[in-house]
Amino acid sequence: MTATASLKWTLLLAFAATGIGLGSAGAAHLSGAPPETVRPSAEAGRADAQRELGVRYATGQGGVERDHAAALEWTEKAAEGGDPWAIRNLGISTLKGDGVKQDPEKALEYFEQAAALGEDKAQYNLAVLLYEGKVTERDLKAAYQWYLRAANQGHPLAKRNVALMLAQGEGTEIDRVEAYKWFELAAREGQDKAAQERELTARDMPADEIAEAKERVDAWQPKSEWTP
Repeated sequence: MTATASLKWTLLLAFAATGIGLGSAGAAHLSGAPPETVRPSAEAGRADAQRELGVRYATGQGGVERDHAAALEWTEKAAEGGDPWAIRNLGISTLKGDGVKQDPEKALEYFEQAAALGEDKAQYNLAVLLYEGKVTERDLKAAYQWYLRAANQGHPLAKRNVALMLAQGEGTEIDRVEAYKWFELAAREGQDKAAQERELTARDMPADEIAEAKERVDAWQPKSEWTP
């Protein structure tokens, strides 16, 4: 029995975001701006300013009091303006029923929109739903591709799941060199069990494959598709 066959592989399927009420990252270039500067831009229709206001109301920071309704309102406006973060966060809220009607199928649509726009957490969350097959038809090939896009942007949970799918041949062909690479990258992000899974994968690999995998690790750089 190979080391790969002897290991019970389990993908991490936790969602990679929080609901509107818990807040998330705002627009970096607006992070220090006073409310009287941000609000006019938001009211004028700037999606990044609307997102920033949504975050401030969600967290009660940045010169405003915490207000769930206002956070949801501004996040919805930002989503209507095409902001990927806002669209993804609406997906989480809709999936959980956090301040809005619970609607998993609508949440899937939000994740698909934000993922297509390059938001890595939305790509990861979409991959989770496609892998689980509870909200939509199970599609391992599509799940792998979305995990890979998120991993290529540096998403730590996606890195490990890509490695696991490569090690098992789920949604893609078995590739031990790539699996080793992604396990190592995930381990460097502090992902539980990734280092052990890397070593178990390495047991079936000749020295030249391990050397190649290590070279790929050293050469890897994240490639962002979208910047908040």
